[in-house]
Amino acid sequence: MNTLSFDWATKKAFTYYDPQKDKVKELANRIDAFKEFVGSLKGKTICLFEAGGSDTLKLMLYREGHIVGTVPGKKAKDFRDEMGYEKSDERDPKTLYEYYEREKCKNCDEKSRGALPFPFLQFSEQDSKLAEIKIFFRSHEDLKSDMVAEKNKLIAFKLKHELINANGSIDKFIQYKNDSIEAKEKDVQLLKREMLKKLEDFPIWNDVLKDQKGVGPVIAAGLLAELGGREFKDEGSLKHYCGMIPKKESYQFNRYVKVILFHFTEQVVKQRVPVYREFYDEMKRYYSEKHPDWRPGKVNNFAKKAVSVKFLLDFWKLYSGKCNLMIEKSRNYMPSPEGKQCVGKCNCVPEKSNTIVPSQYINKGGV
Repeated sequence: MNTLSFDWATKKAFTYYDPQKDKVKELANRIDAFKEFVGSLKGKTICLFEAGGSDTLKLMLYREGHIVGTVPGKKAKDFRDEMGYEKSDERDPKTLYEYYEREKCKNCDEKSRGALPFPFLQFSEQDSKLAEIKIFFRSHEDLKSDMVAEKNKLIAFKLKHELINANGSIDKFIQYKNDSIEAKEKDVQLLKREMLKKLEDFPIWNDVLKDQKGVGPVIAAGLLAELGGREFKDEGSLKHYCGMIPKKESYQFNRYVKVILFHFTEQVVKQRVPVYREFYDEMKRYYSEKHPDWRPGKVNNFAKKAVSVKFLLDFWKLYSGKCNLMIEKSRNYMPSPEGKQCVGKCNCVPEKSNTIVPSQYINKGGV
């Protein structure tokens, strides 16, 4: 069985290494190029990737019966540092293949996960469902962003030409733009309906998020799309990935998750979402008392950030199976990780208090 290893080189292309020919080749980041490449593969092939991204290509390979394996990027980086290799588009896919071969040799007499050695994980049907919903979600978000930008440009265009459009010479152009925006709005709604259909494959949506006030199909799909299938060593790394730590310096984070959490928190304030609205009010009191010199706007922003962090951690405990909570009822009853009942007295649910605020929700850095 042949093996290929892939690396995301640029926004426009992948590089992949073919050990049989000992060559690194480039693959354009386009659907038609993916189809042509997958169709050219002869026989069942093991395709190796670093975890995260490349969902469309992984899904195509999986659907055609190939074995898709992923490994955490940190594992590949540690191996590269250990071997003293430089990071480059030419070298990286080779490094991934060499790491795979070493782990395969180490695990040859041990029980492995499917056809791949640990820590490589084999792409499964559940992974394919997450990849599908991620494609729908990102298409929805990108299309919605384009639509909003087009609306704003049209408004600006109208204002600029009001004085010189005495005879209505650009009315047809404005109508054309309006029709284009309406078409995008219909496409956005269509993608939203498709996401809702895909969500029905996930018990976390059917059992919990579907009935959680403030969480609609877009927020639920976004959380599953961007966090599903990932692993985080602790709450700090999860918050870092989602952009929920103070900005002492510039760092990379998942902008999609940060926007999702922002929209959920806005719903909490407007719709008075149970539990979370109470927590928001509690955090406002906390920051007002601790920082009497702060303006109301700053207090409000920090309280909202705390709500975003709480919802993120609640979701992650639920999704990762560490705590089978029902979010809206979490202050009253939640099975603990050991399966015992707990009523706000264990690590699963912080005890409600107007003076003691759980530290994991508070922004660090002297605040």
